[in-house]
Amino acid sequence: MALPRLTPAQRRALRLLEERAARLTPALRKAFLQSIEAARRAADVSAAIEALQRSDIVAATDAIFGPTAQRQMEDDQAVSMVRAMLRGAELTMRAEVPLRLFVRLDGPTPPLIDAIRWIDDEVVRPDIVKSREGVAAILRSGLEQGQNPHVVARQARELIGLTEHDVSLVMSFESKLRADPGAALQSQLRDRRFDPTVRAAAGLGPVQLTETQIAQQRDAFAARLLSQRAETHARTRTLNALRQGQKVAWLSAAERAGIPASDVVKTWVTTLDGRERPEHHQAHGTTVQIDQKFSVDGGVQVPGENVYNCRCTYTVRLLPSDPVKRILFLNAPERLPLGQREAAIAAALRTP
Repeated sequence: MALPRLTPAQRRALRLLEERAARLTPALRKAFLQSIEAARRAADVSAAIEALQRSDIVAATDAIFGPTAQRQMEDDQAVSMVRAMLRGAELTMRAEVPLRLFVRLDGPTPPLIDAIRWIDDEVVRPDIVKSREGVAAILRSGLEQGQNPHVVARQARELIGLTEHDVSLVMSFESKLRADPGAALQSQLRDRRFDPTVRAAAGLGPVQLTETQIAQQRDAFAARLLSQRAETHARTRTLNALRQGQKVAWLSAAERAGIPASDVVKTWVTTLDGRERPEHHQAHGTTVQIDQKFSVDGGVQVPGENVYNCRCTYTVRLLPSDPVKRILFLNAPERLPLGQREAAIAAALRTP
């Protein structure tokens, strides 16, 4: 079955999402990095050293990334994402919501409250937990390897913002510098200014890496990894915020206009360029009520809720008031997931 072409409305929805995300992503990236820097300033390295000397990982983790720093980091990141969501809602009101539904989003409507709660519970807070796990991982590893508590505590502070997986990448890079410098040259995140020294240490010369050089290269690798993660986080959060804003705008408008949610439907739109996820490819065209979940990624209200780097979006429209036209619209093959269209068309052709 030939791949369907995107409709003008679908192409426009994808273009608008990309354009808006491009404008708003830098602000969320800046807020993400600023919140991490604030958490680093709040770290109590002295208390962490004392805790490590007692082999108390929990206390050391609290000293580096304690509840107060976590809450501040969570608040800072949530506020930046809510701002992006409100901007998305505002733009949706202007460009997408029909004139007869146009109302200002000037108060804490139930859809807005639900969206803010989702941002806090499902996006920001889990990421903060992962950051704490990353701090605990580096402290635990340093303690197990018998490293100097002063060095371990300071390194943990500088790695705030990275997950446990990220920390493992940093430690793996450091291990390569010590045991197999040549392998470290394959890393895309290495600081290439150190390449001549690393090549020499790999057997092409008499130079060996010193502890200072290893620490410098490890820290540079970690900084580049954090920058990469910040970009991914910011883009994903921006897209999520915009899609949430679109949902808030439509639900709030329908609610205030007295239109039941069953009269408003949303249709999943996938960027069909061959780089999309297989399940998102199949979801293209799926149409459900505005307040229902798409049966994708475990059930989501809007595309991208549970995955990183999702480029999908959705379109929204009011159903026709005529009952027959409503049925024809909802049962049209293009409203079904791609994986179900061929069977639906075949069944329609068999119908006398």
